[in-house]
Amino acid sequence: MSQRITITLKEVLAEAVQLAVREGRSPTVSADLGEAIELRLKQDARLAALSGLIDDYEQLHGAISDEELAEQEQSDRDAASSLRSSQRRAG
Repeated sequence: MSQRITITLKEVLAEAVQLAVREGRSPTVSADLGEAIELRLKQDARLAALSGLIDDYEQLHGAISDEELAEQEQSDRDAASSLRSSQRRAG
């Protein structure tokens, strides 16, 4: 079941979604906006689940320290850099 509503968008967003319809990348403005909202709701649900997992972890092991976060961020950057280097060599 669908419900008709009226919304106001920034001009640049309205133009972008109308262009997507004209170019055939989306069947209608409503379909495009509906898909965007669905994606946002899924993202919000994933973030809420992740937050719950972190809360559970911290209840068992204590709060994650700033130092632990910084170490993980550096590890993630190192892994991403290594992956990019591998892809450049393979490409």
